[in-house]
Amino acid sequence: MKQNIFSLTCILLCLLTFFSCTSTSKTAEVDPDFLGDYDPIQLEDGMARTVSFGNEKPKELEIYFVPRTNRVEIYFRDGMNKICIILTPEHRKLLMEAASNFFAGTENGTLEDRKPAKKNAYSETKCSVGWGLTGVSHTTKDARLQFNYEYLSDKRPYFMMKVLPGIDSSDSSMYSPSSALYFSPTQLENFCTIILQENLQALVDELNQRAYEY
Repeated sequence: MKQNIFSLTCILLCLLTFFSCTSTSKTAEVDPDFLGDYDPIQLEDGMARTVSFGNEKPKELEIYFVPRTNRVEIYFRDGMNKICIILTPEHRKLLMEAASNFFAGTENGTLEDRKPAKKNAYSETKCSVGWGLTGVSHTTKDARLQFNYEYLSDKRPYFMMKVLPGIDSSDSSMYSPSSALYFSPTQLENFCTIILQENLQALVDELNQRAYEY
């Protein structure tokens, strides 16, 4: 009898351990950046400027939101390359903080005219960038992303989002191109509104309502 009780106890302990591990495994598999099983959503186009050899050009930005990863992809052409900058929620948080500082500086007139550098940047991190002649054919996860500002030819400050070269993920001899986008305060406000997390979540909520309505 004692042996049967002992065996039953061992079995129960094994079952409890199994279900505990299963529950822990399921919990660990939840991806906080997964907002919904939907294809990328094209958002409103943004507008900025690029500067090449002293020449400033308006640049229309194609912006996509990817619900499966909660990432924002920004496509634009700069020189020979079509470039895609990928912004995670963490990147967007840094961008919003930098934008807030930029807005405060423009309103207060406290932004001095100086050359942007790593030391005086609002923030710097790493991000993924894709590029190619006709589309994304190369990628890197090691591009340096800086948020800063710079005075352009009209002697007014523009918010700057700059990516510096990173090593190609599949070819260590190749680097991503350096590129920078310049936003006026109005353009920046519009851009921030487009990629604001609350607005992105609202798009997913609308899709969920349409997908599961009965």
